[in-house]
Amino acid sequence: MKYSIAIPTIRGHQRIKQLIDSIAQYETPDEIVVSDDHHESIEKESETTQHFLANQEYFKTIGLNIIHTQPDQWAFLAGNWNNTVEHCTHDLVFLLNDDTYLTGPAFSETLAQIPTLINMAGATVPFYEPPHGTWEGGIIGNQRGKNIQGIHGCSNLIRKSIWIEMNRFDIESQLVEDEYCCYSIIHGYDIYSVSIEHPIIHLHGQSGKESGVICPPEISQGSPESFAAFKRKLGVDYMEWFHAQSKYWADS
Repeated sequence: MKYSIAIPTIRGHQRIKQLIDSIAQYETPDEIVVSDDHHESIEKESETTQHFLANQEYFKTIGLNIIHTQPDQWAFLAGNWNNTVEHCTHDLVFLLNDDTYLTGPAFSETLAQIPTLINMAGATVPFYEPPHGTWEGGIIGNQRGKNIQGIHGCSNLIRKSIWIEMNRFDIESQLVEDEYCCYSIIHGYDIYSVSIEHPIIHLHGQSGKESGVICPPEISQGSPESFAAFKRKLGVDYMEWFHAQSKYWADS
């Protein structure tokens, strides 16, 4: 089954090689698309990242097809994700933060646990975040392995066709995963929780630099402007939807 891996990055030169090498060790994706957000304030770090991503000879030796792209301007969180997914060839797209790495064939294991691709909008890819533990299905230690209401965290599976249908991630709300989940649920798609043998490791800032998911200063996730944009696009009050999801988890 062919799939794309989408990785947004910014200041990623300290993390991206470890991640790509770990993918080469355990998986054989058809392509990996890396969107390197950039700005004059981080030009030196951006140049280092670009130099690594331009080394096609190295990628050939480890058997990976790397597609390197950059937004036309500083894109921030949603814009960088959009640019990454835009350049993916396949409908099945694994979204992966750049401050992660694999300890086994997490993508293959995830796909093997999904009962059907019919009407599927996405799935969680469980990840381990030191020192908290393993997160599955959006909550820590979840082992239910059944249809759920959302994907959360640093590693998820989505469908590009649904991303296009929802008119991409909203750059005004910056609520990337929440927006995708809410849209999918409203339109009757299924999202799955899976339990796998080799969760992805999420460093979550432990590498010393933030990952490639930076919000613009005027709109941060969770701000009144962010919630207002969410409601404009989806017709749903974000906090009402969030609490409904929390109740869903508590009752499950």
